Amino acid sequence: MKPTIIIVDDVEEIREELAEILQTHFEILAKSADGPSAVNAIRAYGPALVVIDVVMPGMSGIDVIKQILAGPAPHPQFVVMSGVKEQRIVLEALQSGAKDYLYKPAPAAILLDTLKRLTA
Repeated sequence: MKPTIIIVDDVEEIREELAEILQTHFEILAKSADGPSAVNAIRAYGPALVVIDVVMPGMSGIDVIKQILAGPAPHPQFVVMSGVKEQRIVLEALQSGAKDYLYKPAPAAILLDTLKRLTA
């Protein structure tokens, strides 16, 4: 059985590209374009993993992580994938509970290795 995952990014092309890369190794439960819909999808589906951007409409990826991890368990593991490279944002994401922070565009091999490591 494949590990479950939700993809969260405000750019449709990126969501679709990630789905194409991940579909062989993961069961994609949902794709969300903003923070509030991501929170709803995570609560509804209970994925093992979430790949999430930082800058999105409605709520940042970091705020999504904080909100989900403050709620009832079980919690997914979060991997942030963002074009934001500011050290303070990277640290805030990791301190909020993200397991890793990858810079966009992350090579497919690095993304897959990171996610597989978390589900091993």
